[in-house]
Amino acid sequence: AVRQAEEKAKAAEGKLAKARNPLAMKVNLLFEDMQSMTSRLENALAALAQEQPETAEKFRTTIGQFMTLKGESMQ
Repeated sequence: AVRQAEEKAKAAEGKLAKARNPLAMKVNLLFEDMQSMTSRLENALAALAQEQPETAEKFRTTIGQFMTLKGESMQ
């Protein structure tokens, strides 16, 4: 019971720390969304490649260029 209470307290402290820095929390949430979307995009491209490899390659090229440009602009 004590261990559970300590774990809950630590979790609450973490949430409080995030609440103290809402802009950092927003960036973190958006980054998590981007990671999730990237994973779904990769899965969709893999499915497309099974049926339409040429089309999938065109998408991969365009998406890769976009992500590279965005990545470079964020540095």
